[in-house]
Amino acid sequence: MILTTDQYDPDSPEGSRSLGTQYLGKKDLLWIGGILAVLTIFLIPVYQHLKSDAEKSTCRNNLRSIGAAIQIYASGNDDRFPPIYVQGENESPYLEKGYPIVWATTVAPFLNVKASFRCPSAQNEEVTLVTNHPERGDKPLELTYGMYVGLSSAAVGDVSDPDQTILVTETANEGAVNTFNPKPFTLLDGTRVPFSGFMVGWNNSNSQFDDQTQSVTRLAIYGTGDGDFDNPKASFRHGDRIFAIRADLSLASLQNARDLVVKRNAFELQGLWGARSLVRRRD
Repeated sequence: MILTTDQYDPDSPEGSRSLGTQYLGKKDLLWIGGILAVLTIFLIPVYQHLKSDAEKSTCRNNLRSIGAAIQIYASGNDDRFPPIYVQGENESPYLEKGYPIVWATTVAPFLNVKASFRCPSAQNEEVTLVTNHPERGDKPLELTYGMYVGLSSAAVGDVSDPDQTILVTETANEGAVNTFNPKPFTLLDGTRVPFSGFMVGWNNSNSQFDDQTQSVTRLAIYGTGDGDFDNPKASFRHGDRIFAIRADLSLASLQNARDLVVKRNAFELQGLWGARSLVRRRD
């Protein structure tokens, strides 16, 4: 290695740096470290904002693809929406290899391969594991969207206000993150079946509303576990909202915990949670 006077000054005091040195002193490192720390402080919120926007976009695309899959299913099944789930004992889900067979199982073959039944913003405890369709493999599906029970097996043309009525929205399993789940599924002996997030049910029933029905359940709106939909601390999976698709397959967003509350006339539910009596539908 050849040293030149540009690189090394023999008359420089010990510990000093000449103009051409390639080494950094402690002060330089402190300055650089400080600059990097400041940049990190400013960039973290930017990264979090971009990540949040990307997850919202993915969730919306998931729901659009789920709507398209349901539409394909309906077109081949007398223009009816899929049944919510296969019932077992005490109206609880029948379990196949430990998992329930639900609407997502049925429409899975029609889902766009780039889409998912899991929202990327959902926490692991919010996920409902359900039976996969044989065409999709043996691994259970991770599901964070629930279909509204009021439209289970309903004829598409029977929905009074399809541009208002929610068909599928974001849900949480088993009251995760303090979500509203007053009617968990149980067997006749009282054993709890730990799967519920596949369905938006009613506060007093998982199968039939009545004149005591006040709200729907299991939406991914946190801080509503005690049924207080006016809780100022209530929050949403995406910060200020959750996403949904309506019965006409258009995209919607829910931004108020009061959206869980149902509206009714004498014989039907109306608004977001429009539904006809299942008993009346059979007549």
